[in-house]
Amino acid sequence: IKAQYNLEKGDMYFDHNNFAKAIEHYLKEIDNKDQDIKILAMEKLAKAYRTNNQNHIALSWYKQLHIADRKNPKYLKDYAEAYKRIGNYKSAKKFFNLYAKQFPDNPLAQAYIASCDSAEKWTDEYDIFMEVKEMRSFNSKDRDFSPVLFEKGIVFNSAREHEKSKSDHSKFAIKYLDFYYVQVDQTKSVKEHRTASWLPELNTGSNEGPAAFTSNFKRIYYTKSIRGDKVDNLRKNNLNIFYRDLINGEYTLPKNDLPFNSKSYSTGHPTITADGKKIFFMCDKPDTVNSFGGADIYYCELDSTGNWSEPTNLGNKINTSGNELFPYISPDGTTLYFASNGHIGLGGLDIFSATYDERKGEWGNVKNMKMPVNSPSDDFGFMYFGNNRKGFLTSNRARGLGNDDIYSFSVIRTDIYAHYDTLKIEDRKFFDEMEIYCYDEKKNFIDIVSRNKFYQFIMQDSITYRVENHKESGLFNTFKVSNITHHKNLLYQLDIICEDKEASLFGKLADKDGIWVKKKIFVLMNEIPVDTLFTNENGEYNYTLLPHKNYRFNVFDDSTGRKFVTTR
Repeated sequence: IKAQYNLEKGDMYFDHNNFAKAIEHYLKEIDNKDQDIKILAMEKLAKAYRTNNQNHIALSWYKQLHIADRKNPKYLKDYAEAYKRIGNYKSAKKFFNLYAKQFPDNPLAQAYIASCDSAEKWTDEYDIFMEVKEMRSFNSKDRDFSPVLFEKGIVFNSAREHEKSKSDHSKFAIKYLDFYYVQVDQTKSVKEHRTASWLPELNTGSNEGPAAFTSNFKRIYYTKSIRGDKVDNLRKNNLNIFYRDLINGEYTLPKNDLPFNSKSYSTGHPTITADGKKIFFMCDKPDTVNSFGGADIYYCELDSTGNWSEPTNLGNKINTSGNELFPYISPDGTTLYFASNGHIGLGGLDIFSATYDERKGEWGNVKNMKMPVNSPSDDFGFMYFGNNRKGFLTSNRARGLGNDDIYSFSVIRTDIYAHYDTLKIEDRKFFDEMEIYCYDEKKNFIDIVSRNKFYQFIMQDSITYRVENHKESGLFNTFKVSNITHHKNLLYQLDIICEDKEASLFGKLADKDGIWVKKKIFVLMNEIPVDTLFTNENGEYNYTLLPHKNYRFNVFDDSTGRKFVTTR
């Protein structure tokens, strides 16, 4: 009876996000003389340490479980995955190989081994042009996860304490998940952002989970726990998707009368298209015909009468025998992002992208987002903010402030726009101190400021400019550039060299007379001809600039004369 009390008490704390208290109760049964109870306590303890992001301690308990029953396939698989979670892919592969030998009929055994090889390869292919930063100013020591767009900022879930939880629940050591909001100012650094605000209009006396807002922010769909049906005489807690409408400045009472909800299984993690006509969500319905195991991603469509269709499984290119969770549909509806531990990944949950094939009428082309978006730990809750070059994600990777933490991500590759005699550098400031400095060949400072999301200035003929891209971490990239316009038969010349990292050049040839259409551009690298380009109907061209290479782009007059489309 005492053992049952400790395990059930531990489960109660685990379900309410207090993993430290759960571990405390599970530890009391580790020395139980009943081997079955001892093993059960070890299973719960390993899971609690893993969920609490104490992966090295979790590894030691998974090892003990494997030693206790070496023929148990789940223990062996969990042990291998525990090594993978700490980034030890060599040891993980060793035990996955052992798993494949012991259980050759499992079709996923070879996939587990391949995932270790891929992980080692992807670690070496770290994307230096993608920056991921922890949002320490509004993260907490508890769980903070699943950000979604709301008005001028993001709403996310957190198990942190606030005044209401302290007064109502602290004596029970229960931590409820609530909604918090933070306004996002991209021009400020992480440190300058204020802490998140608790949302009394959306929070109730129980857990509020991952959510999605309609594009006008008048309806919220969100995940909430319910008391489900009994299984083996035990009442199971399941998840349902609830919704609330904003009417006259107040939210209606929560409802879960959506046709795809059930007390027999869980639905949750909603994401909705911009037009509000399609909703994606996770569901662990035990359907042997239409599901693939674990939790799968489904979608429903809204018909002309305002009713949702029957759920449709996204198919076996998206869903696996593992878990597919936390879907996010891109603003244009063409790309679905989701978390999975069934596809080949770096460890735990990884974030993947998938696109819709109009011809085949199915979702596919699944790609791992790789490092630094993903890590050996759990990575999920992906979203874009403003455009597809920046946004937020959730991770419990090492050195985070709490358990699950929110991170920003942004593409920091230097994009150089050479529009005839005007040089522009895109301002990609996103929780950063990025600055652009410019000097002429006499080291005179050229004062440039960011306008309309671009730093820009007019280049004088035959003057070499040095442009430096500085970030919080220091000098990120430097390039030298000069141009010549209208010199004898030379219509245009651009010289450029990137001194640190590769960059993208987006050129446009147009002067006061009009756009240069289908003009031939000769490309030289270190004075050797390497390429020939043609401007498009808008006078545009683009090129990838490798570091430490002197590039020259030449446009000459020819016998046919200059071809214009007058724009003035």
